[in-house]
Amino acid sequence: MSWITLSENHLKARLSRSELESYVEAGEQALAGEQVVERILEQVTSLVRGKVAANEDNLDKMGDAGTIPDECLFAACTIAREALVGSLPLSEGSTEVRKEELRKAYEYLDQVESGKVRIADSDGSIPEVVQTSTSYGGETKLNF
Repeated sequence: MSWITLSENHLKARLSRSELESYVEAGEQALAGEQVVERILEQVTSLVRGKVAANEDNLDKMGDAGTIPDECLFAACTIAREALVGSLPLSEGSTEVRKEELRKAYEYLDQVESGKVRIADSDGSIPEVVQTSTSYGGETKLNF
């Protein structure tokens, strides 16, 4: 997998029709002039990079500054969408589905941080996991 720059187009792809219409009505230029979207994307990028770097196994895999691993794109866009929608004049609040998506996005990043979700090397390969076996009263526990 590769490291990518989180973009406005990535974010727009995660907006519902009503969210996108509200975004357009609010004026993409007005929001761009206030750098709302740019700041959101920068903040989310920093959040994702921080979660990835928090696992020392990922330190040698870090991409260029301002990029995120594409394995984290969906989670990043979900978090960015929530921040953007919060800045739009929408009459509807966040739905239960959106709240659950947001919860899962943060959960996914927590799993990246803990190493449960592995980040690929820059060549796209995922390093081998070394497994050892320890027996406890007839049970076998695999340690990764």
